[in-house]
Amino acid sequence: MDALGDIGPQIEKNIWPTFNELVCKKNRCPNYKNYPFFEKEVIKPLWKKLGDRGLKLPPYSGDVEKLFDSIAKDCFQKKETNFCNMKEVQEAKGCAIDKGMGFIMKHLDMGAKYGGKENCEIAIKCLKDPKIWAWGKSIVKKFAKEVKPNQCK
Repeated sequence: MDALGDIGPQIEKNIWPTFNELVCKKNRCPNYKNYPFFEKEVIKPLWKKLGDRGLKLPPYSGDVEKLFDSIAKDCFQKKETNFCNMKEVQEAKGCAIDKGMGFIMKHLDMGAKYGGKENCEIAIKCLKDPKIWAWGKSIVKKFAKEVKPNQCK
């Protein structure tokens, strides 16, 4: 089962149009400087929401938090990624996948605990829930107010 394979198309369908309209088309250039907002308003609440829906996840604090921080710094900050520039986002995505795979290889024990068929089915159910994507759109609207115009490099 490939629950993660469903994320990209869902983001393109449910989040990107709102993000593009409210952020990118208004000459805003979201980047690594916005990571504290993203972590506080997206990652941590989403981690909790998914856990509340029955998805088994490792604790966010500790190794997972370090992974996200490392991805933010090494893949987005160093490259000065503008999240409205799809070419830059794709390059950063490759870096993030490499870091994620390295994490998985170092933590193979998590695979048995969190990567089973039942947990993947829960993940897919979560990804298909319109409430998750409606919540995501509401965060984009909040984020659009946070990002200042003309922050481009």
